[in-house]
Amino acid sequence: MIKHWMTYGKEIGTKFILTYRGLSNHIVSGLLIEFEKFLCNLEGVDKQMFLHKPRFAIKLNSWSKIFVYEIDVKRNYGYAESQLALTVVEN
Repeated sequence: MIKHWMTYGKEIGTKFILTYRGLSNHIVSGLLIEFEKFLCNLEGVDKQMFLHKPRFAIKLNSWSKIFVYEIDVKRNYGYAESQLALTVVEN
């Protein structure tokens, strides 16, 4: 999805949340491999953002970028749920 947005663009203000169970390390590892050069702090973007997990600001074009970060681990029927947030913002 990120590569699709990088190729075709996405409207500023778009937010996508992916909820998953038990795949957090696998997903974050994949993001690190693919988008390591876009690692950044993203301090203050979302109060639910995990500060100990990698966060990314990926440039889409000259006027927008995607913030990518993990948020909000919950316990649901004994399983940990994580959420990956993708938010398109103005540069």
